[in-house]
Amino acid sequence: MGYKVPKIGKTLVNGVPKVDGETIEEKVERVVNNGEPIEDGAPNVYTERKHGVKAEHDIRTDRWEVATDAMDAVQKSTKAQREKKGITKEDIVGNEVDGEDKGKGVAEG
Repeated sequence: MGYKVPKIGKTLVNGVPKVDGETIEEKVERVVNNGEPIEDGAPNVYTERKHGVKAEHDIRTDRWEVATDAMDAVQKSTKAQREKKGITKEDIVGNEVDGEDKGKGVAEG
């Protein structure tokens, strides 16, 4: 009887074009010869002892407080955008209650 040979179908998805990057040796040579600062790298996680540990990197930090602070900042920026466009809370709540044009009047960002 045999086994089924899988069919490979055609797709319209194209791959990402390949771009040759700079090798490490070329980059080191460029930085050393031109005296350029090293720009790409990870942010500094370590701080001086007298400054303590950053809250976003401390495993003992209460993540809930960090998240609520971030959400408060997002809420304030959304509110500022709505006020800038002249949209009131009644416009948003009225559209949701009436069932018409949900999303109309909501700030898109």
